[in-house]
Amino acid sequence: MKIKLLYSLLIISNFCLGQTVIKGIILGEQNIPLENATIIISKINDESIIGYTISNIKGAYSLSLKKTNVDSLNLKVSFIGFNSKEKKISNTSATYNFLLYESNEQLKEIVLKNKPIVQRGDTLNYSVSKFKNQKDQVIADVLRKLPGIEIQLDGKILYQGKPIQKYYIEGLDLLEGKYNLANNNLPVDAVSRIQVLENHQPIKILDSVVFSDRASLNIKLKKKNILIGSAELGTGFTPLLWDANITPMFFSKNKQTIISYQSNNTGYNAKKDLKALTFDEFMQQLKSKAKPINWVQISPISRPSFSEKNWLDNSIHLISTNYLQKLKNQYQLKTNITYANDFQKKVGTVNTSIFTINDTITINENKKNELKFDELKSKFILEKNTKKGYFKNTLDYNISWNSETGSVNSNQLNQTVRKPNSQINNSLKWIFPFKKNLITANSQVFYNTNSNTLNIKPGQFESLLTNDNPYNQLTQKVSHHNFYTNNSFVITKLYNHFTLKQKLGFDYQKQQLNSGVFIDNSSDKIIDNTFVNNTVFTESNFYSSTSILFENNFFKAKIGLPLRYLKINRKEKNTFQNNKLNEVVFEPSINLSKEINAFWNISTVVSREKNYGNLQELYTGYIINNYRNIKAYTSQIPTNTKIKNKFNIAYKNLVRGVFVDGYFMNTHNTSNLIYQYDYDNNGTVSISSIEKENTRKNYNYSLKISKYLSNINTTFAIKGSLLISKNQQFLNNTLTEVRNQQKQLITTLDTDILNWININSNITLVYADNSYSNNQLQQTKRLNLNTDATFFINDKQLLTLNFEHYSNNLITNQNNNFFNATYRRTFSKKRINFELKWNNILNTSVYENIFISDFSTVKTTYRLRPSQITVGLKFRF
Repeated sequence: MKIKLLYSLLIISNFCLGQTVIKGIILGEQNIPLENATIIISKINDESIIGYTISNIKGAYSLSLKKTNVDSLNLKVSFIGFNSKEKKISNTSATYNFLLYESNEQLKEIVLKNKPIVQRGDTLNYSVSKFKNQKDQVIADVLRKLPGIEIQLDGKILYQGKPIQKYYIEGLDLLEGKYNLANNNLPVDAVSRIQVLENHQPIKILDSVVFSDRASLNIKLKKKNILIGSAELGTGFTPLLWDANITPMFFSKNKQTIISYQSNNTGYNAKKDLKALTFDEFMQQLKSKAKPINWVQISPISRPSFSEKNWLDNSIHLISTNYLQKLKNQYQLKTNITYANDFQKKVGTVNTSIFTINDTITINENKKNELKFDELKSKFILEKNTKKGYFKNTLDYNISWNSETGSVNSNQLNQTVRKPNSQINNSLKWIFPFKKNLITANSQVFYNTNSNTLNIKPGQFESLLTNDNPYNQLTQKVSHHNFYTNNSFVITKLYNHFTLKQKLGFDYQKQQLNSGVFIDNSSDKIIDNTFVNNTVFTESNFYSSTSILFENNFFKAKIGLPLRYLKINRKEKNTFQNNKLNEVVFEPSINLSKEINAFWNISTVVSREKNYGNLQELYTGYIINNYRNIKAYTSQIPTNTKIKNKFNIAYKNLVRGVFVDGYFMNTHNTSNLIYQYDYDNNGTVSISSIEKENTRKNYNYSLKISKYLSNINTTFAIKGSLLISKNQQFLNNTLTEVRNQQKQLITTLDTDILNWININSNITLVYADNSYSNNQLQQTKRLNLNTDATFFINDKQLLTLNFEHYSNNLITNQNNNFFNATYRRTFSKKRINFELKWNNILNTSVYENIFISDFSTVKTTYRLRPSQITVGLKFRF
C-alpha cells in the first residue's frame, strides 16, 4: 500500500509539473501587502478566462494553468480603490510582482449583484437568501443544500468531507459542540450568512503559531441584538399524540441564551440535540479514558437505518438551558444544563443464522424491549480567549438512572437491567506567554462510579453454571469505579516559519471492578472464580512529545515525535494473579499539506499508534453481558499497533460552484490477542481471547463531488466509497479468515428549477460482500430512496409529499414503502404556521432488513409506527 501511496503522489507531482505556474506578490503603496486582490489570466484574442485566484494575507498568489498551444496570455490584477494593472505574459512558468497605486478617480455608483458564495481570505460566505425557499424553516434546512457541506443522519456537519471543528453563533461558542439544538430550532429568517472559516485556529494566541487544517462554522444573524425563537404545539391520533417544542433564544454582543423544552411521542428523538458533534469534542471522547462503561444490557433489536419518525415509539421530555455571559477582562462564563426523561419501546422479530465450519445454527426470537432514560448533565465553563492568553476551565457533572426491560418469545424469557451512574470531570487549559515562548498547562481530573445489574428469567448458560441443570433466575452484578488524571506542560517556540512544541506530562488511571453471578434468590454468588472478578487495574504514563510545525504561503507540515514510558499493573484479588507491563512506546506521525493553487489542496498523514487495551479487555472472570453473550479474557495484557496512511485531495471553484473532496486511507492493526467465539446449539455464545498475533487490515476509498447551478437554483452531489476489511477470528476452535467489502453510492439533489415546486431527493445504494474461510455469504444489495416534492400553492400555502423506499435483495417483503404528506398555511403578520401532517399514509406496519456480519446472517422484522395524523401550530417570535 505504501507503493500505491507513493505512486499517487508521483501522479500528482507530474500533474503539477505539467502545468504553467504563474505566481508573485501584490503590494500597495509603502509596500503594504494587499490581501484578496483579484488575479485573472485570459486569452488575448477572445478574452475568455482560463484561470483566476486571489492573493493571501501576505499579498502572495499562485495560479496553475493547463498547458495550451497559446504562446501569450493576458494577466490582470485589480483591487478595490486601486488602479488595475494588465500585463502581456508568455505561456511559461514565471514570477510577476505588482505594485498598485490608489485611484484618484471618484468612484461612480456601483450596483453589485449578490453572489451566492463569496470568499474573503480563509472565510467562505454562503448567502442564506440565495439558497432558502418557502419550505425552509430552520437553519439546518438550508445547510443541507450548500455545496461542499454535508449533514449526516445524526446531524453532524462535514465540510469538504471532514467534521467541522467549532460551531459559532456571531463568533461565540455557546453550545460546546451540541449544535443540533441551534440547527434544528434557529429560524432561517433570522440568519443572513453562513460562514465557513477554513484553516481555523480557535485559540487566538496560537493563531499564526500552530496551524489548523480544520474548518469551523459561524452563523451570522441579521440583527446584533435579537430575541427570537420558536414554539410548536401539536396533537394527533392513532394513538393519542402530542408534540411540544418551546425554544426561546437571545443573542447580543455580550450575552447569548438558548432555552428549550421539548416533549413528544411522535417519533422525534430530541436527545439528538444533546450530542456533541464537533471534531474537537469527537477527538476528546475518542482518546479520553474519562468515560463510563456499559457492562450489561438486554439483548437489543437492531434499529432501522432510516428516519426515526417512521419507527421510533417514544415518549420524551427534555429541558435544556444554555447561557453565555461576557465578563470583565474578556472572560466568558458558560453554563449548559440538560435533563432528559425518555421512554422507548422496540418490538420485532430477529432470525439469526450462524455459520460455523461444520454446521448452521438458527435462532428465532420475538422481542419486546422497553428502555427508560433519566439523565441530568451539567457543564460550567470559565474561558478567556485573547491574543495575549488563553484560559479555560470546564467542570462536568453527570448522573443517570437508566433501566431496561425485555421479553423474548411472549415472556418465555425476561430480562431487566439497572444502570445508575454518576461522574464528575474537571478540565483546565491555560496558555500564557513567557519571554519569547508560550507555556501551556493542562490538567484533568475524572471520577466515575456505576453499578450494573442484569436479571434473567429463567436462568441461562446451564452448561457453564449448573452442570446442565435448569434453574429459575440468573443475576449478574457489576460494580465499577474509575479514577483518571492527566497533567502536562507545553513550551511553544516560534522560529520564522517553524514552530517547536515540547510537551512533558503524566497521566494515571485506577479502576476497580467487582462482579459476581447469583443463582435464583441466593445472596451468595457463584464461588467458582471463573465467574467472579475482584480486579484492580492501574496504568501510568510518563510522556514527552516533540512537535515540529512548518508553514509558509503554500505548504504546511507537522511532525509529531511522542515518547512515553508506560506502566500497567493488573491485580486479581481472588486468584492472586498479578500482571505487569513496563514499556517505552514511540508513536511518530507526519502530516503534510500542499495548497497547489486557489482551487486544489492535497494532504497526507502517516502515523503509528500503540495501545494496550483497558479493563474491558482484561477481566478473567466471566461476565454475562445479556442472555445470549458471556465474555472473559486471558490475563495477558493486549497490545495493539495501528499504522495508518491517509491521502486527501480537495478542489474548490466558487465561480463554477464546484466542490470536490476525496481520500484514500489504509490501516493495519496488529494485536497479540485474537477473539474466539464458541456457539452452543441454542445459539448462546461464549467470547474469550487467545494469545496469537494477528492483523486486521482496512482499506477505505471515498470521493464526493458537489455542484451548485445558480441559474437554475440547483445543488447536486454524488459520493462514492469503498471499504475493504480483512481479519482473523476463532470460530468454535477453528481459525477463520474473514473478509468484508462494502461499496456505497450516494446522490443528493435539491432544485428550485421551477418557482412553484422544490424537489429534494437522496438515493443511497449499498453492495456488501462477506466471506469466511473461502465460504462466500450472500451478497447484500440495499437501496434507500427519499424524495420530497414541495408545491408552493401561493406565498402562504405549500404542500409537501414525501416518498421513502427501502429494499434489500435478500428479503421477501419488498413493501418497505412510506408515503407522507404535510400541508402548511402561513399567517405572516402573526408569524404563525398551521401544519397538518399525515405520516405513513400506506400504514406500512413492519420493516424487514437483513444484515450479514463476519459469519452470520441476521434478519430483523421491526414493528413500525402506525399511520398517524397530527395538527399543530408553530409560532416564531
